[in-house]
Amino acid sequence: MAVLTADTASAIDEAVTSGAEHAFCFLEQLVAAPSVLGDECPAQELVLTEFARLGFSMKRVPIRDDVALEPTAGIPRIPYEGRYSVAGRRGTFGRPSLLLNGHIDVAPTGDMRFWDSNPFTPLRKNGWLVGRGAGDMKAGLAMAALAVAALSTAYPQGLEGPLSLVSVIEEECTGNGTLATMRAGYLADAVIVLEPTDLKLALGGIGVLWLDIEVEGLAGHVDLSGQVVNALEAAMPVITALSDLEDRLNAGQRPRGGPSRFAVNIGTIHGGDWPSSVPSVLSLGVRMGFPSAWSVGEAEQQLRDAVDAACANNPWLKHHPPVIRQAGLRAAGYRVGETDPFVQAFVATHTVTHGSPPGVVYPAWTTDARFYVNLMGCPAICYGPRSKNLHGANEGVELASVIEGARTLARFIAEWPANLSQAGRENGRRATEASFTPAERECP
Repeated sequence: MAVLTADTASAIDEAVTSGAEHAFCFLEQLVAAPSVLGDECPAQELVLTEFARLGFSMKRVPIRDDVALEPTAGIPRIPYEGRYSVAGRRGTFGRPSLLLNGHIDVAPTGDMRFWDSNPFTPLRKNGWLVGRGAGDMKAGLAMAALAVAALSTAYPQGLEGPLSLVSVIEEECTGNGTLATMRAGYLADAVIVLEPTDLKLALGGIGVLWLDIEVEGLAGHVDLSGQVVNALEAAMPVITALSDLEDRLNAGQRPRGGPSRFAVNIGTIHGGDWPSSVPSVLSLGVRMGFPSAWSVGEAEQQLRDAVDAACANNPWLKHHPPVIRQAGLRAAGYRVGETDPFVQAFVATHTVTHGSPPGVVYPAWTTDARFYVNLMGCPAICYGPRSKNLHGANEGVELASVIEGARTLARFIAEWPANLSQAGRENGRRATEASFTPAERECP
């Protein structure tokens, strides 16, 4: 496929601009569907309908029980019955293939008092669309829909190559939604994960591990001093040990007072059932970031060693050690090389589209791109709009950046096979064939 002429590229840009309002309305529909853990289906049906309208052959992809048993899978938080990812394909096959990956699940809203408006009532304000999931990452799916719609209008032949789209569940907590689509045969020679990157190119992610730490106390009436052990007080050495572990992980990685690249975050705390009773159990939900050079097992052992050291000289914890369990994400770090032909092709397209190359970042978080990179040896990049307040109150996405990103994405879809070297294509195919059986590569 030839590189786009100036007139064709201009026509695509105009089609993106003309179709933007429809894409924004689609995004508003997605935000209005509260796709928190366990309630993803209404939003998934919106994605299925929209991309079927755009010419994709769409399917619902259930998460089989055996997917969660794989070493790279996360630990499921709730059952999978009645829940699914959606996936589709369009275009002819036998040429270099491209897959677009987005996730439909969103983080909980937190305390509603901190929101300026209902988090599931999308609000446009000063060029931003505010609502839970607007940035992370329903805007990426809207950006993809806008790019495909523009090509359908201005340059239909740009959609002749094999193009796949997956909208997955549980990116935020396990990654099992993407893993299920891969095992169902939705693979490609290259992948674009539509995460919010401020139109920068994210080429890697750290390791991330979720763990539950349960600290035991001894319950009783609050007046039974000396006969009871408050689980919250017993947990304080453990909490201090986690803080110290974070400091060690980030030694030399951050300025004093700066953000942690490898955060050890206590995200949930549960314990107690009555103000006049001493709590017998305290449960801490922990997210541990760790260097890409470590395996998940090595990271878990580092945390266990830190907790064990905190308990060794504590009179209570020495004989009542905390129980530590894996509880969600088990994500190894990943990285894509800047000299990869796919990466260079995308950088070239962004540069021509916007007049300067994109920034390249290696964020302190993870994405489902890790599965494609680590399991397939397939280049997977993250690229998406500008966002704010992710996982916080008043989350939002800059609407102009959805248009800017769609311009890049539409042009890239249309011309990337011409810019990708044969060596890059063969590397991707060999990695795919080495990781999956023919039956698993077939469309279900």
